[in-house]
Order: sequence, then C-alpha cells, then structure tokens
Amino acid sequence: MYSTEFLNRHAMRFLPLQTAEERKLVWERQMLAKKCLVAEENQIFYRRGISSSLTHIGDERQLDILAALKELLAFVMSSDHPEFLQKAVRQSLAMICFHLDRFDRLLPHVQSLMRKGGREVLLLIPPADRDEGFHRIDARRRTMLEDLLK
Repeated sequence: MYSTEFLNRHAMRFLPLQTAEERKLVWERQMLAKKCLVAEENQIFYRRGISSSLTHIGDERQLDILAALKELLAFVMSSDHPEFLQKAVRQSLAMICFHLDRFDRLLPHVQSLMRKGGREVLLLIPPADRDEGFHRIDARRRTMLEDLLK
C-alpha cells in the first residue's frame, strides 16, 4: 500500500497501454519508496489458462510490453539508482524472450512488429549493460536476442 500523496508527489501513473501498464509504476514505487506495507489480499484472481487471456491471444495488444519496457528502461537509466539497471535489463531480456518463445501465437504482422520492437528495446540498453545481461542468460535465449540485433 502506498499513500496517494506519495504517488502524486512522484507523478506516478499507469502507462496508457492495454497490457503491461503497471510495469513502470511497480518499479517506480519500489525504487522511490522508503517503506511499504503489504496487505494480504485473497480477492484477486488472474485469468491464466483461459483462451481469451493475454497469454493466449496474438494481436497488437502483445506489443504493449515493448512500450512498457522502453518506459521502464528510460526511468531506471535516468534515475539516481544505477544499481537497478542490470535487474531492469534482465527483466527486459526475459520478457522479449518470453514473447519470442511464443512467436507462433502472434498474427503475422504482429510477429514483424514484435521483432522490430524487441530490437529497439535492445538498442536502448547501453552496450556494456546489454552484453552483461546476455552473459547471464542461457545460450538459446542469448542466440535468440543476438539474432534480433543482426
């Protein structure tokens, strides 16, 4: 739980996306909060394993993750907390790989845009940090990401 004053002071808002809209907000809260309260909540259920859930659809909504990752990386790189950059890089690499692993579920034009957008995200990451991130993942995923940069 966070106070409204804290969220307003840091101008924290959800991104105007259909999916992954909370990604940057979660990072902002964790990086800027001095403390937080976690309340157990048993009223939230995610739609996993349902054919209409976002893990199964292949339309343009899947591309929102790319915009969210760009916002996240820009926030972390411009923050006073460079120690979080490698974590943001690893999360970005993992999310790109997640979508590339499930590439066949995407519509053909979305596949093209996912590859292009994944490449754009990778190019936003400073080369030394990207290389360090690549060395921390397995060879299969590293090859997948290196192919995007060719």
